[in-house]
Amino acid sequence: MSPNFRNRDRVPNSQGLLVGIGDDAAVLAPHPQGTLTLYTCDGVIEGVHFDRTLKPYDVGYKAMARNVSDIAAMGGTPSYALIGLELPKSYSPGAVDELYRGLNVYAKKCGIAIAGGDTVRSAAGLGVWVSLLGYVRPEHLKLRRGAKPGDAIFVTGTLGGSILKKHAAFQPRLKEAQYLVKHFPVRAMMDVSDGVAIDLPRLCAQSGVGAWVDVDRLPISAAAKKLAGGRAGAWKRALCDGEDYELLFSAQATCEDALKKAFRKKFSLKISRIGQIMPGPKGSKPGMFPKPDLVQYTRKLSQGGYDHFR
Repeated sequence: MSPNFRNRDRVPNSQGLLVGIGDDAAVLAPHPQGTLTLYTCDGVIEGVHFDRTLKPYDVGYKAMARNVSDIAAMGGTPSYALIGLELPKSYSPGAVDELYRGLNVYAKKCGIAIAGGDTVRSAAGLGVWVSLLGYVRPEHLKLRRGAKPGDAIFVTGTLGGSILKKHAAFQPRLKEAQYLVKHFPVRAMMDVSDGVAIDLPRLCAQSGVGAWVDVDRLPISAAAKKLAGGRAGAWKRALCDGEDYELLFSAQATCEDALKKAFRKKFSLKISRIGQIMPGPKGSKPGMFPKPDLVQYTRKLSQGGYDHFR
C-alpha cells in the first residue's frame, strides 16, 4: 500500500481540498479572488541534505519547512502540498509513519492540506520531495528583483553553524514575512538557504545592483562561534554556512529603527542591518562587493556559500 494512501487519515486536510488522497489527482478549490498563485518544489536527499543519523521525523519536518520558507520569502501563504517519496528497501513502515508525522506537524501548523503525491522504490538513499502551492496578494508579492541603491540590507535571526542543529529544526519565518510585506517598505526578499555569501549576489543579480556587507554587523550564532572557536573566524561561517532559512531583504534605510522596534515587540526576533545596496560597478556583473575598507574580504566573499554543483 502506498505510504501516501496509508497515511491519508493522518494528513492535514482543509475545506479547500475537494478531492484528496485516493484518486488519480487532487481537486482543489480556487485560491481567494484577487490573489496570485505561488508554486515551489524542493526536496531533501540522503547524503546531500541529511544522513541516517537524522531521525525520520526530522527528515519529514525539514522537507516541509524548506518549502514553507520559500513561500514565506515571497510574502505568501502556503495552502496545498504534494509529497513525493523515494524509499530504499531498508526503510521500514514505522520509519515512513514517523517521516509523515514530521511532514504533518508543520503542515498542520501552517494550515497546509496534503493533497496526495507519489511513492517509488529508490535504488540509492531516501528522497523526500514536496511540491507546495500558496497564494499572495499582488501588492504583497516580493521578488529577488526590486532592490535599489541606498536600500539597507537586513537579515532575521542569527547566521551560521546550522549543521549542529538548526538545519533540521529551523522555523520558517512565515508570519514574520507576512508582517514585513504588509507594514514595511520591503523592496526585495529571499530566504537564506545556501549562505548570505551566495544568496545575496543572487538577489543583487536579479535587481541589477551591487552590495557591501559589514562583517562586524553580522548576527553570528552561538553554533557558528562554537565551530569556529570564537568570533574571530565565525564571521565567515555566518556568511557561508547554508540552511539558516532566515529572511534576507532590502528595504528603505529610513525604516530601520521602526522595523527593529516592531519586531522585538511582536516576535521577540532579532533583525540586523548587515549592509547596503549599491550601484553595480561600471562594466562589472551585478553582485556583492565590499566597502573600500573591506577590500581584503573580496576573495573570501566570492568563494563562499553552498553550491550543489561546485
